Amino acid sequence: MENIDQLEGYVESDPENLYDREYVSVFNDKGLELEALAYFGGESLLASDDWIETGDWNVHTYLKQKIILYFAYGSCMDNERFILRGVDHHFNNAVGCGLLDEYELQFSRSSNDGGKADIVENGHEKVEGKVYQVPLEAISYLYKREGVFVNAYRPTIINVFINGENMRAITFIGTQKETETAPTVNYATEIIRGSKEFLSDSYVDKLRKKINLLLKQ
Repeated sequence: MENIDQLEGYVESDPENLYDREYVSVFNDKGLELEALAYFGGESLLASDDWIETGDWNVHTYLKQKIILYFAYGSCMDNERFILRGVDHHFNNAVGCGLLDEYELQFSRSSNDGGKADIVENGHEKVEGKVYQVPLEAISYLYKREGVFVNAYRPTIINVFINGENMRAITFIGTQKETETAPTVNYATEIIRGSKEFLSDSYVDKLRKKINLLLKQ
């Protein structure tokens, strides 16, 4: 901690710290609540006017790249709502199937109209998804659709394998993990329809069985 304090410009009880330090509650991608130390901008940073929209530096820097890849694993694999919203031209460059290690797809994001797809870290499963190359304009639409500004999902940068190559992509993860609930038939249809010609038959079959099991509960 002494080395990290030095890196962050923190000295206990110093009113002019670059950063101040305190314990906060955080959630990991398994849905567990933990207590962790965090550093907050101190007196020396009050005049800063730089703004990171989601508070995630990794996302902030990734979106400055010329090539942005988006990993969709739920209903955004389907084109129908893109067409209805007039944004389908942002999603017409699908580069292939992406494979995300050590995560599992769950319907653990609760909503008023059934469970929504989420990815949950578990260390041994794999999630397949449709990877698009998108312009920056597509991100604004996705932020609204995924409820980023109402804390439903958060953007994050992940490593996915595309045709055997390890690449970085943006995706969205539910901010709170809850007990899985059945998706609506329409939502499930979007996911299965969007997976065609991109995801493996074995993964789609596994996904169908999972949805059917939840619908029967």
